[in-house]
Amino acid sequence: MKTALLSICLLFSINAFAQDTTEIEESITFTVVPDMPCFPGCDTLKTFDERKQCTERDLLKYLYQNIKYPTFDKENNIDGLVVLSFLINTEGKIEDVQIIKDRGGQLALEVKRVILMMNDFPEPWTAGTFFGKKIEMRYNLPIRIKPSMN
Repeated sequence: MKTALLSICLLFSINAFAQDTTEIEESITFTVVPDMPCFPGCDTLKTFDERKQCTERDLLKYLYQNIKYPTFDKENNIDGLVVLSFLINTEGKIEDVQIIKDRGGQLALEVKRVILMMNDFPEPWTAGTFFGKKIEMRYNLPIRIKPSMN
């Protein structure tokens, strides 16, 4: 029984290694790597923690400065947590923005609009890297929004 199970495991292992690695590399989207994407200007910091803190701080600062609280949402007391996910491509551009959690109204659409505006920055995000190669990264962004923002 153990021999049969081991043979099956080896068979699957051999098949996995026999696959075309180019095809695999092109289809993978990462969510965590040692060299995460950096918000413009944060890539010059030396440590991972410094770059991460700078990216989180500057991204939230940018969002809160640019989000315009929708009138409909103010009038209907819609606030709370909005979660979006977006792809940072190998050139540092934002793609494939998805709304993961929405409170209704127009809040999530407003956050999506502001996220896409980052493509107009004079300097793009610094792409994430894995073993020295630039990669696409999925960035998940929870943001709490209150009517008192603007």
